Amino acid sequence: MQSRLETAPPESSISPISALRSAAGWLASGPAARADEFLDSLTEPELRALPWLFEFWAMEHQAEEATARSALQVLMLAHGFDAVERDGALAFISRTGTGGVTLDPVSFVVDPEAEATREDTRAAEAEKVGRVRLSYIEGEGDYQPGAAEAVFADDPSLMVSESEVPLALTRGEARNMAERWLAEARLTRESVSFALPPSAGALAPGDIVRLGERRFRLDRLEDVGFLRAEAVRVEPESYLGQEAADELPGSAPVVAPVPVEAIVMDLPLLTGAEIPHAPHVAATARPWPGDVAVYAANDGKSFGAPLMLPKAATVGQLLSPLAEGEPARWDRGPALRVKLVSGSLLSVTEEALLQGANLAAIGNGSGGDWEVIQLRDAELVGPRTWDLSLRLRGQAGSAVQVWDEGALFVLLNGRARQMDLLQDLWGLPRTYRWGPASQPLGHASYRETDVSVFGVGLRPYAPCHLRAGPEAGGTAFTWLRRTRIEGDGWEQEEVPLGEAYERYRLRVRLLSGGDPVRVVEVTEPAWTYPAAAQAEDGAAAGYQLEVQQRSDRWGWGAVAKLRMP
Repeated sequence: MQSRLETAPPESSISPISALRSAAGWLASGPAARADEFLDSLTEPELRALPWLFEFWAMEHQAEEATARSALQVLMLAHGFDAVERDGALAFISRTGTGGVTLDPVSFVVDPEAEATREDTRAAEAEKVGRVRLSYIEGEGDYQPGAAEAVFADDPSLMVSESEVPLALTRGEARNMAERWLAEARLTRESVSFALPPSAGALAPGDIVRLGERRFRLDRLEDVGFLRAEAVRVEPESYLGQEAADELPGSAPVVAPVPVEAIVMDLPLLTGAEIPHAPHVAATARPWPGDVAVYAANDGKSFGAPLMLPKAATVGQLLSPLAEGEPARWDRGPALRVKLVSGSLLSVTEEALLQGANLAAIGNGSGGDWEVIQLRDAELVGPRTWDLSLRLRGQAGSAVQVWDEGALFVLLNGRARQMDLLQDLWGLPRTYRWGPASQPLGHASYRETDVSVFGVGLRPYAPCHLRAGPEAGGTAFTWLRRTRIEGDGWEQEEVPLGEAYERYRLRVRLLSGGDPVRVVEVTEPAWTYPAAAQAEDGAAAGYQLEVQQRSDRWGWGAVAKLRMP
């Protein structure tokens, strides 16, 4: 075949690999008449070898400095052919196991290094392969990884031979390849070595020889004054393969890189396992484009590694307002109507609800202004439209607020993920940019916004059970502190402090408005407002007491309020 390839323009100082690629390129890029003339001149074995040559030419990932054999090795193993040197030229010989030269053991010569003129070897039983598993690339679908297996059903052997080829194959090709490898692995356990006289010099590696009723393929010939030969057993049947119809793999529908909506939420701790100061990011789109990449930059330009969101979050908008309610009490008011972009909602039992099910966040998208609620009943009343009733408000220490129509609704079902944030960046505007992960950062489908995150997960909860009672010389106030962490155990007499120290700030604010008239700090959940101080502050007409717990990392936490006429 070398004489025909030499009709290509000569090149000086080129490697064997470059020569093969140059010849294939000359043929592939030439006029049709040249290709027809070249193909008509090939013999049948050369025609069978040509596809492998062109496939090798297309394997641009092969190292240029590699040898021809190492570069062709994957194709030789995959397609069952040998690349051997014949008269100074590289020849491709298909492994068929047919034909062959019959050798008479009488013609063998004595090898001084061998114990006999013919030595037969059979690999140990423990080395027998019972199963072959081949990994490849699905060539008729989305080029996803595929696997094919071949096994001898009646073989108790547990040994599995696993191989991977960087080739695009159909399932039938891969299956036939695995079956051929399994058959070859069994047959080549038998090998033979012998010595031939110099008159047998016409034989070459890759040739088939017959020894009695068995066929062997010459794997090695060494000229040491005589021909020292090594061969492995072959059978034609192992190369026939099965003519089975290919099962075409399914192809995923093409999804255009549509814009994606992302929401950055500064939420309180929900399970206690979160990073307390890191924001949660949720994304949604219809249709969902696949993985969504979310980037962040402190200066609006230097974006780091992205956060990947593999699934769409359940996001929507309020179609009806949500009035103010009481935290930790059942909200039995009118149903809250929500229209989702995608996803669905489920009703749950009260028991499941009290164990943390159906958490959702309602906010205006400004970062930390979110109320966490829970909902027991969800009823589908229209396309992607739901009525939500029997709710728990102000969960996870969030403040109960009044929400207007158009506020955002995000189901907290694990689809939102946290994006790390350094403490030095709390409160500073940060640029978030997001879009389909399949597209580059500068693609038109990407959007961005600036959000300031304050680490709400570190904010102390507002104290609860704030009460007032008369006391000699004034009014006594008491309350119970709450904790952000590990506060669900009913066996505890008192919840963990959760902060470095216990401290509270109390502010007295007149009902007539204005700034606080008195500010006090205490280290226990109790305080007495003396009658003389009330008279001095002008509190007789009514006032409001505000109580906050202190955190060494956050500062003053959420406010508990009590009106005192």
